[in-house]
Amino acid sequence: MRPDTPKEGTLRMPRPGESGDRLSEPLRSQAEKAGLIMRPPTLTPNSMYSLEATEYAQQKGRFMEFHKAAYRALWEDRQDLGNLDVIKAVAD
Repeated sequence: MRPDTPKEGTLRMPRPGESGDRLSEPLRSQAEKAGLIMRPPTLTPNSMYSLEATEYAQQKGRFMEFHKAAYRALWEDRQDLGNLDVIKAVAD
């Protein structure tokens, strides 16, 4: 969590070795080895909504379900977790 991230998020600059849908090493190899799909997001979202939703899910005994859905939204689908509509869809 970065408290200085503005509400609308910030554009994420590609790291050296990243291109399109490919992360740089060693993260790319580690993700592939673990069977994870990870596409570099284009935006670093403000994470306050996702943090609050994660806490709520944990209180309701649904932490892991929400965590996995949020992961997919950010890393597979490149959705903005700083958008409340996205968080609502992830929670559903």
